[in-house]
Amino acid sequence: DKYGKRLSNCMLVFPNRRAGLFFAKYLNEMIDQPLWSPKILTINDFFKTLSGLQTEDSLGLLFRLYKIYVRKMNVKESFDEFYHWGEMLLGDFDDLDKYRVNAKHLFQNLAEEKEIDNLFDYLTSEQIEAIQSFWSSFRPERYSQHQKEFVNLWENLFAIYSDFRKELENEGLAYEGMLSRALVDSLESGKISIEEERVIFIGFNALNRCEQDLLEVLKKKDKADFYWDYDESYLKNPYHEAGFFMRENLKRFP
Repeated sequence: DKYGKRLSNCMLVFPNRRAGLFFAKYLNEMIDQPLWSPKILTINDFFKTLSGLQTEDSLGLLFRLYKIYVRKMNVKESFDEFYHWGEMLLGDFDDLDKYRVNAKHLFQNLAEEKEIDNLFDYLTSEQIEAIQSFWSSFRPERYSQHQKEFVNLWENLFAIYSDFRKELENEGLAYEGMLSRALVDSLESGKISIEEERVIFIGFNALNRCEQDLLEVLKKKDKADFYWDYDESYLKNPYHEAGFFMRENLKRFP
């Protein structure tokens, strides 16, 4: 009703493939005149399509990360020994990029409370307190062997993260968080633009930082519309956890 034939020049973005398939099925049943189908993508496909990068499979990522890890840490660890640890590291890097965290700030030996206050002034007092509590057990004069190994690793993580991203970028590859961050950065800076008349986001709930910033930048460019699926019973109840993200979404993206 709202878009008519203009729907053909829209891009519809759903949280998952199933929702998009059902939308296409019901749209086909409703139309009574010829109509080009709009582009229907999942949020992951949206990031992949527009970022210009290809996602590499998990094993390929781990092999590349392993080579960089061994070189930077100067260890003779086998790939088998590294595998489990490498998977955790990949997950951390993915989260780091999806939430657009400043990696240089994150991977520092924050043993000095003053450093924590200066670097993380954008965090809440509770979050700063949690960081201080963690690092308070790390004091150079009384490091245990495990703590020495941990601090050595921590101080090399930014270099490992940076080299890993650089190598992937040179090959036109990425992991999910990396390509999400790359796309949002490019949209914000104006390096790329979206050809479709409108981008319509449908049925989302909890959004990570990259997704929030994506919706925000397209809203500012007046390119996006938002359709939410919720029940009044939990939306209007401030104590109902099911409405936690939705209340924030409706406020930011009506």
